Parts: sequence; structure tokens; C-alpha cells
Amino acid sequence: MAGRVHIGMLSYGSAPSLNTFQSFMQSLEPLSSAGWTVTFSCRFGDGIITRARNSICREFLHRVPKSDVLVMLDDDIGWKPPDLITRLDAATMEGKT
Repeated sequence: MAGRVHIGMLSYGSAPSLNTFQSFMQSLEPLSSAGWTVTFSCRFGDGIITRARNSICREFLHRVPKSDVLVMLDDDIGWKPPDLITRLDAATMEGKT
């Protein structure tokens, strides 16, 4: 089941790792093909991670009200696009009856 996903990326430093950036970029087309609409926000260079996470959550709740799912990404992870789609599908199915 597809829908709208808001992806929030945060980094203590000034930019995400190459692995994270490549994983994100490689996921956009497969997400779109699977029916997901993607919005994105980022917080880089904030040494207070809880503040950066809160800022992304605030955007998800108030500025992007039509998103169904929030995915929070740290700057040092990588993934395969099908794995992200599987997790998103599972997350949206858990809330359905």
C-alpha cells in the first residue's frame, strides 16, 4: 500500500555520509514507481540532535499534513531501496484494520 512519506534527514555534521546520500537518491525512483509521494526535509550541523529531530517532526505534523508516514534518517546509514519500500508498506498496513 503506497501513500505519502516525509523523509527527514539529520546530521551532527554539515552533510550526510556518501552512503546515506546515495541510498536516498537511489530510493526516489523506486518509491515513486511503487506509488509513494515523497517530501523531504533536513537538518544538518545541529549539535543538539533532539532539537533537530523535533524540528523535522514539527514539519511532518504542521507543514506537511498530508503525509502518512515519517521516516527519520541519521547521516551514517545506508539501505537498499526495496528494503525501504517494504518497511513503508508494513508501516502503513499496521495502522489499517
